[in-house]
Amino acid sequence: MKPLLHILIVEDWVDDAELIAQEIRRGGYEVDWERVETKSGMQAALARQKWDIILSDYSMPQFSALSALATLKDSGLDIPFIVISGTIGEETAVAALKGGVHDFLVKDKLARLIPAIERELRDAEARRSQREAETKYQLLVERLPMIVYLSPVDNMRHTTYVSPQIQTILGYSPEEWLADPNFWQTRLHPNDREGVIHTVEESERTGEPSSMEYRMLARDGKVVWFHDQAVLLRDDKGQPLYWQGIKVDVTTRKQAEAEILSLNAELERRVQERTTELERALRTKDEFLASMSHELRTPLNAILGLSESLAEHVAGPLNEKQQRYVKTISESGNHLLSLINDILDLARIESGQVVLNISEVDLRQVCQASLRMINQMAHKKEQEVSLEIEDGVDFIWVDERRLKQILVNLLSNAVKFTPTGGRLGLKVQGDLNEKRVMLTVWDNGIGISENDLARLFKPFVQLNSGLSREASGTGLGLALVAQMVRLHGGSVDVKSQINEGSRFTVTLPWEPAMATDAELRMKSTGKFRAIRPEAKDRPIILLIEDTKEATAMVTDYLQMAGYQVLTAREAMTGMELAKRARPDLILMDIQLPGMDGLEAIRRLRADPEFRTLPIIALTALAMPGDRERCLAAGATDYVTKPISLKRLAAMIDENLLM
Repeated sequence: MKPLLHILIVEDWVDDAELIAQEIRRGGYEVDWERVETKSGMQAALARQKWDIILSDYSMPQFSALSALATLKDSGLDIPFIVISGTIGEETAVAALKGGVHDFLVKDKLARLIPAIERELRDAEARRSQREAETKYQLLVERLPMIVYLSPVDNMRHTTYVSPQIQTILGYSPEEWLADPNFWQTRLHPNDREGVIHTVEESERTGEPSSMEYRMLARDGKVVWFHDQAVLLRDDKGQPLYWQGIKVDVTTRKQAEAEILSLNAELERRVQERTTELERALRTKDEFLASMSHELRTPLNAILGLSESLAEHVAGPLNEKQQRYVKTISESGNHLLSLINDILDLARIESGQVVLNISEVDLRQVCQASLRMINQMAHKKEQEVSLEIEDGVDFIWVDERRLKQILVNLLSNAVKFTPTGGRLGLKVQGDLNEKRVMLTVWDNGIGISENDLARLFKPFVQLNSGLSREASGTGLGLALVAQMVRLHGGSVDVKSQINEGSRFTVTLPWEPAMATDAELRMKSTGKFRAIRPEAKDRPIILLIEDTKEATAMVTDYLQMAGYQVLTAREAMTGMELAKRARPDLILMDIQLPGMDGLEAIRRLRADPEFRTLPIIALTALAMPGDRERCLAAGATDYVTKPISLKRLAAMIDENLLM
């Protein structure tokens, strides 16, 4: 069953109106119809109810089809309008169709009436749907927090439509904007106008979308930043219709970007000032050290020289009591000289002034020489001293003098803290796979409590024990050991139990990282990641390490393995470099001058940009709880020195693939 049609028939003959209604019923429709023949009657009918279609005679005594069409247009309604007339010329029919009539039929040929009505009803429904869609679109556009605009195909600088947000954002009404074709250009910021016009002209020429950011001047003189995007819309056949664009207010973002740039500039200025201050402080420190060395050594030279002369009776014979006094003066002077040397050494290391003299060293000879230096002390306490060197461990690349200093410090402590008749020794082992040498100084002395282990390597720390009070010391020996091992890219490990003894293990790299043929030998090991050095987008590794030797070793290896390597020698510089370079992974030394590596990791993790970035902690102090402290600070992984380059590369691979 077809729907009920509400039809308004404009006709002066009742019979003709009934004939038309009957024809529609034959088409299967129910019909609710009304006949009018005057303008006033039509106006009343349009106001009274909703009509599906209007059928009008062309010519009537008091009315006409064209007058009826005008009345319909005046009402603002969109109702299909079909003319059904007796006889009419072709020119008249064409004129009527051009005037807005939807179709033209002849009364004695109504076979086309039903198809014409159905077609016009479909078209009317399509127009209604389009109007609803356009209304919804307009409502959406007017609610968007941006300006939507339309421009002709051939002139993007002119505007045919602009959404009401123009008034909210810039203070101008859409009417003002549309009244002047050049309005948009005149409101562009003078410094941006040339670039914007060039971009627009290029899009007009090519038909390609435009995207740009520029400033406009609001009514109140305020500068507003816009991100403007426009695209050329086309019909189903690909013919251009018009340009549609949006302007998004990005003033807040631009202000934030400007503030960030200002803060970065201020931060760089402060870093530069701080660097200058540090350099000045280092120079002052160097001058102080040089002055202190001179001022202290000069009187000591006199004290030691004169005490030696007195002991040799140069000024005459001494009685037994005088000889004891002279010996005490000499021993105290030498102790003070040792203290001065230790302080100066530690200060030079911390200020980066110590440069290692790396050479190929016979490890057995160094160990034997170190033992000879403490043999007399051990002999006085009737201690048994042993040396054990694993077969195959012969030569190593180190600074020979510094290695002796490391071993003598550790052996001296072993003698000092081992009771009379005790045992101590030096054991040397090698690990070919990991390319490292372990030198262990052990004793069966008093041992160290777990609470004291964390304080061992701090300057001027002497543990509170009976033997330590009896034995003189500066409290700098282990601090120097830790620093010098770190300079070699190694690590120190301690294991101890009260009344059972201690084991200090120094682990050093067993490959000549600083040798001239290092690159050739490293290539021969096959320790390479599957990255071509010439490949684009190579992963960036940021190494924050203060020792030059370790930096050179790791940098050379990782660069040959295909990575880009950036370096920094202290935490603040490293964090700034991380923000600028956006590395793929950070290698963070823990013992850094100034801010230590743990605090640097915490600060990086506090920044959302580095919350998930892999950070591998490097430390030379393999103490209990170190790994947990590093991971708690935010480190992804943990490596003790000396660094196994093969293991480090594998760890980097693993973290970059996560």
